Amino acid sequence: MQYILKAKCKQPLVEESECSRPKRAKVSNIYLTVKIIVTESKDLFSSLFRVFMTQNALKGKVIAAVRIRGRVNVRYSIAETMDRLNLKRVNNCTLIKVTDPYLGMLKKCVNHIAYGEVDEETLAKLVTKYALNVDPKGVITGKVDVNGLKEKMPMRLHPPRHGMKSVRRHFNQGGQLGYMGREINGLIARMV
Repeated sequence: MQYILKAKCKQPLVEESECSRPKRAKVSNIYLTVKIIVTESKDLFSSLFRVFMTQNALKGKVIAAVRIRGRVNVRYSIAETMDRLNLKRVNNCTLIKVTDPYLGMLKKCVNHIAYGEVDEETLAKLVTKYALNVDPKGVITGKVDVNGLKEKMPMRLHPPRHGMKSVRRHFNQGGQLGYMGREINGLIARMV
């Protein structure tokens, strides 16, 4: 069964059979069209969640970004973006409050970094190790500005104990790259 999702469009989800061709709709404000081939309805909801909801769920949250891959054979624009994120070397970690520009930068570097929401316990470990003199609970709730910590960034971490799963695959494929969600806390705990 095929579903065609039209985001920011006046038309609803269109369901089509396997043998018919999708019909083109004339709508002036289509921004994004995603075609998803689904075997079960459970796969549809998980696919839609991954595609659209992770972007909006991260806005305004404090995340940790860790550089996983090195500097050799990296395109100039990606290297420049990672420098702006303060991730200049492997195993560097930085804290970011997510806004639209930062979200675009994270997407651009997704094949070289791991990122996700940091919790209070992991942030407390980072604060004590790197002497940031900041209340971890205040950083997560937004009382303390993360941009004030930029002079202490990046934090240089050790390579993770027991190694990494894979530095070439994304997290949902069994590797360490890309958006990890809350699992980034386990990675950072092995690196501190």
